[in-house]
Amino acid sequence: MNDLFDEEGFGTNIAAVCPSCGAAMGADAILCTKCGFNKTTGESVRGHLTPGVDISTGTLALQKAAEDMRRADKMQKDMTERAGMPWWMLGLILFILCSATGLAVMAVMSANRTTGQDNFNPMQTFLQLAGSACALVAFGALVKLIVEGFKEDKKVGFLCCTIVYLIYFVFQKPKSRIGAFLVMVILGGIAGALFAKSQQV
Repeated sequence: MNDLFDEEGFGTNIAAVCPSCGAAMGADAILCTKCGFNKTTGESVRGHLTPGVDISTGTLALQKAAEDMRRADKMQKDMTERAGMPWWMLGLILFILCSATGLAVMAVMSANRTTGQDNFNPMQTFLQLAGSACALVAFGALVKLIVEGFKEDKKVGFLCCTIVYLIYFVFQKPKSRIGAFLVMVILGGIAGALFAKSQQV
């Protein structure tokens, strides 16, 4: 009878009880030998359990699937946060914009020479086209950030339409948002400078 009481935790020699499974533990014991619960960390160690004896194989399979899902979710979050526009991508965009603008100016100059019009200012046209292209890319980056805000919440999306909150929104998760923000600021500034310069030419 005393053995039965001891098994159920009513014995006088039991100093502590496992908070997870209620099994008897020694006074200085940290790890429960029945369920693997660690009183110091609050986590359960499952490696010592024997499938089919201490724990069913179905439960082990479910625990492994849950752990795999947690790892996959963490990996996806890490990849999303690290995804940003590299510096060479911005340089490539600027190169393409400048090349396309130059070709457009040369095409207009060639057309004006054919028709005999002399009032064409190629430098002003180049600056205006380049400014328009940079402004378009900057606007696209702004729209990307606003759409990301709407994906998070409708109120956040509307607040992202204001510059002050947009800056706050970007620096909440800078790893995934700073690339679009830098594209918006840099190309927006370049567009403004090109438009201002075109008025002076």
